[in-house]
Amino acid sequence: MWRLWKSRNAFYYRGEDYEPSSVVTKVQEDFDEWNSRDDLEEKDVNTNPVIREEERWTPPPHNWLKCNSDGAWDRTKDHCGVGWVLRNHLGDVVWMGGRRLPKGRSPIETEDETLRWAISTMVRLNYNKLIFETDCIELVQALQERDSRPSIHSFVQDMHHLLAKLGEVQVVFRGRKSNANVDRIAKEAPSFENNAPVLFSIMPSWIKSFVEVEKSIV
Repeated sequence: MWRLWKSRNAFYYRGEDYEPSSVVTKVQEDFDEWNSRDDLEEKDVNTNPVIREEERWTPPPHNWLKCNSDGAWDRTKDHCGVGWVLRNHLGDVVWMGGRRLPKGRSPIETEDETLRWAISTMVRLNYNKLIFETDCIELVQALQERDSRPSIHSFVQDMHHLLAKLGEVQVVFRGRKSNANVDRIAKEAPSFENNAPVLFSIMPSWIKSFVEVEKSIV
């Protein structure tokens, strides 16, 4: 009916006339297009949201610890924030750390500083069997390839030296959605009074809800 109405208006207002066979063809095209649209809408309605494995935090194996790290860099501010959280296979927080730092030259330098601090802290605490997770894929690639860009070369070399002291260790990339806890710490850190590192063995109130959400899926 819509195509017939459009053909009628074209003839009435613009003097355009169409052969009946042409109108029939257009009607069929409109019908096919409408059906395909219905199919798409039906797919949208029937598609349930799925949390992909890489989009949520997962616990480490038994007897291992997992340390997630993240940095918050803002070109409009004088300071950046870095943070990490160490958890066991039950999702319990063992330690977490936050620190305000003078803003680095780029986001990747902030991520480097964050991971290096996390690794050095684990060395001092004498932990073993560790998985370090970061959402900075460039950093993970630099550690794997040992051929990093000049601006982060010294960071990478330091991290290799520190990692060698930890025994069984992995450094892996995970998506940002699996790093929500440390993202919250990193964004809170610029509000700290000074640049001194802060370690928490008891969760502060502003992070507790984030940890509990991720722990509930363990």
